[in-house]
Amino acid sequence: MFLQGSAIIAMAGNGASASAVPREDRKLLTEIEARQIAVKFLLAKYYESKVNFTDSQLISKDDVQIYHLEGKITMRSPNKLEWLLIDKSANTYAFKIAIDAQHGRVLNHELR
Repeated sequence: MFLQGSAIIAMAGNGASASAVPREDRKLLTEIEARQIAVKFLLAKYYESKVNFTDSQLISKDDVQIYHLEGKITMRSPNKLEWLLIDKSANTYAFKIAIDAQHGRVLNHELR
């Protein structure tokens, strides 16, 4: 996926870098774009996992808009024998991830 790069280009408009565009003129990411960035980030860290979102909120905090996304991630064990012996629900974890809605960056994430 190249969403993050294309989102920055789209924000910059005429080919200027995203940092050259005044903050108030930048467009916010859509919820779908924020979810795609979150999936890309999580799959890079937890290869061959399945990501399902359960909640999303756009929050303004200190003049910054942040998507707070929550959901479940099911990870695949690296041990192939465990694929047969252990229930898949044993590898399911809840996660929270925060995405900057203007810059498309992951601000933090938490796995529980």
